[in-house]
Amino acid sequence: VLIRIPDNDTRFSNNDIASCHFRNKQRRFEFQFQVKLKKAPAGRVYFGCELYESIKLGMIQRAFVSAAMAFVKSTNSSFHYSLNDAAHMVFPVEEGMNRVVATPPDQEPPRLGSDIEETEASIKARKKGMPVLWNTEDTYTFALWSAYVDFLEWRVLNLPGIRPFSLSNVLGSQPIVLTLYDLVNDSGHHAKDDKIDIVKFEMCNVEQSGIGPATQKYLE
Repeated sequence: VLIRIPDNDTRFSNNDIASCHFRNKQRRFEFQFQVKLKKAPAGRVYFGCELYESIKLGMIQRAFVSAAMAFVKSTNSSFHYSLNDAAHMVFPVEEGMNRVVATPPDQEPPRLGSDIEETEASIKARKKGMPVLWNTEDTYTFALWSAYVDFLEWRVLNLPGIRPFSLSNVLGSQPIVLTLYDLVNDSGHHAKDDKIDIVKFEMCNVEQSGIGPATQKYLE
């Protein structure tokens, strides 16, 4: 997990991995995953952002959030979201991740904390829907970044035509749950009972949100 610090543009440290990584980039964060699967997924692998509880939005809040989601949808046609009881955002790894690299067992995988290199041909093929041929031998490295969410300040920013707003205004005190998962039955509904988690973790802000059960368990 790489997070841009507020003075990243004016202060650099060669000993700070994130500071060096974000130099000359507009990104506010970058998530990098590196996994080796114990079992080949039955179908597509998805990346999701979920909540433990439903959210209640007023008319103005819903308008802001809907506009933000529409902008994301315009940049990623595979992106799906819901603001109803089981609020979530989700997209297939192949089409939605900024980088996807499969490394055979006899080769060295990318180093986390550095730029994850992927060929332009591979990126274009993924964006057109070419599936990843998942197996239990290769090492898979994913990278996802954005210039639109600042997790240190816990707010959404830089969206065209939308003024910055706090995540707390939308989520309340809830943390965010980020997950990579496979679907037993890919019917398009992503029912909880059909999901098999591959990687799952919480993100919270100690000043502007509460902590979730996973964070509480870790602290204990």
